[in-house]
Amino acid sequence: ELAGLLLADAAALAGDARFETLRRAGEILVHRVGDCASAVQPIREALAMREEDGDTIVLLADAYMGSDALAEAVELLNEAINQ
Repeated sequence: ELAGLLLADAAALAGDARFETLRRAGEILVHRVGDCASAVQPIREALAMREEDGDTIVLLADAYMGSDALAEAVELLNEAINQ
């Protein structure tokens, strides 16, 4: 599974490469695999690296909604709007 390989690779990376790898793994888990619950952690980690990255915020909101964590999605989006 590509997402699993990316997550394993991310552990050895730093900086931009780590961010991109975590985000890509999360994107695959949400949009291709449909495993939104597993996508939350790597996307949260990527977002912690770039807190104002709009695409990553939306991706995390998608992961939250797909894993029935609607309150978290609403809170995340409200915080982004109010920044």
